[in-house]
Amino acid sequence: MVIWAARAIAQASSSASDYTPYVNLFLGTENGGNMFPGVVPQPYSMVKLGPDVENGETDAYSGYLPTGSVWGFSMMHESGTGGAPNYGVVSQQPVEGKMSNPLVDLSMERTKNDTASVGYYRSSLTGGIDVELAGSVHAGLYQYTFPSGM
Repeated sequence: MVIWAARAIAQASSSASDYTPYVNLFLGTENGGNMFPGVVPQPYSMVKLGPDVENGETDAYSGYLPTGSVWGFSMMHESGTGGAPNYGVVSQQPVEGKMSNPLVDLSMERTKNDTASVGYYRSSLTGGIDVELAGSVHAGLYQYTFPSGM
């Protein structure tokens, strides 16, 4: 009986369809929705990678706004309940060239709309810098692509 049940479960899970292409990660990110479209590999995973954005008009309680300047990418975000950068989120910002003053505003505009799919996020910043994010349950991966010649 146990072997039969194990086979039935295995067959059911292997024949399950992949619905991830139909997920719109940007749903609820506008008009105060406070949803976070970044990388959340699965529920309760340790990392939630994504951009930290500000536009000077409204608070980004999830860390994300569809418009505005990106001032970094961090690993801890929450959807709907808070987790805004002003609560101590540590972020990284890729910068082209030398930094003479690390305290200056290094935020950058996005040159294209951000793209996201389940487990993946991409943002293109001014200066030709592309940021790609991916994650697993316990780890987050950042990939920065700088313009050629850097």
